[in-house]
Amino acid sequence: MGAGALAGFTIDFQVKATNVNNFLGANWFDIWKLIDTEDKGFVKTEVVRDFIAANAGKFTSPEFPTGFFAPILGADGKIKHKVYLRAFLHTTLRDGGHQNTNVYDYEFRRLCRYLFLMNELSVLCGETEAEEKTLNKADFVSSTRAVFADIDDATLDRAFANIDDLGGNKWKNDLICFDEFCHYIFCVMDA
Repeated sequence: MGAGALAGFTIDFQVKATNVNNFLGANWFDIWKLIDTEDKGFVKTEVVRDFIAANAGKFTSPEFPTGFFAPILGADGKIKHKVYLRAFLHTTLRDGGHQNTNVYDYEFRRLCRYLFLMNELSVLCGETEAEEKTLNKADFVSSTRAVFADIDDATLDRAFANIDDLGGNKWKNDLICFDEFCHYIFCVMDA
């Protein structure tokens, strides 16, 4: 998500995403070395998840005077499982991915970026750990517009129709799931 990729985002989202990019650009490998203490180039995913949850407020910078972006934590003090799982899968399955539960050093920045995005989208859509969020067309339009400043109605109509592959049958009532919404956002921004 380079500087050019941020064009078209709302100002609020641009500022947050730019801060994450700046922070990760300058600090990611130093943070990675604190996680990969054995210098293997990979660690189990739960090690990364627990480290970020425990240390999010400890890494300060001009962009984050109170610390690295605060992930949504559950009652157990860990990153919300659904948020982390979505970020992990988007990170590891991209470009063919790998078939294990490790996070590799070359994936760490992308994982942090996806955690930030999933975190922001979870808050934006009001998703909770207890229930799987679904979005109707009005929710989809307003949530997408909260991320992208310049997106027209026709594009949003086509996108929702393409995502809602069941066509609003009597059981689904024109709803899409939160994962589908996140996937659409990632595709549009080519994150």
